[in-house]
Amino acid sequence: MVSWFSDLLHSYSGLIITMSTVSLVTFAGTLLVLPILLIQIPEEYFLESHRKKDSSRKINILFYLAKNLLGILFLLMGFIMLFIPGQGLLTIFAGLWMMDFPGKRVLEIKLIQKRSIYKGIDYIRRKAGKASLKIWENHPGSGTEGSSDSPE
Repeated sequence: MVSWFSDLLHSYSGLIITMSTVSLVTFAGTLLVLPILLIQIPEEYFLESHRKKDSSRKINILFYLAKNLLGILFLLMGFIMLFIPGQGLLTIFAGLWMMDFPGKRVLEIKLIQKRSIYKGIDYIRRKAGKASLKIWENHPGSGTEGSSDSPE
């Protein structure tokens, strides 16, 4: 039994080393980059007033493409980190935050209202001396929005 397992490890040693290296680099990369991205989110990002102001901003096409490609990369890395060591949900949130697509705002609000995601972001922001994010207490389509320092 042990020799079979040893033979299997030897046969796939290159793949095991490659996957381990990718996992380690991804984990280390997100530990360095993710806090920088999360503290850049404006405190009022989830409030209606910020939404209107943000939608009128003009963006350079190269910046737009780079931001969306980086967002896709973070989204993929976050998905992978759901199965390997890393901050999967926070990385997915950061990737979605960088991307632009229809329905993005509703998805972001649903994610930020998840206690585990909000607490993780809030912890990183407090460590950096940033204020907590103000979020909607209710779904944006309900007509009863307000700000709160934490999800329900």
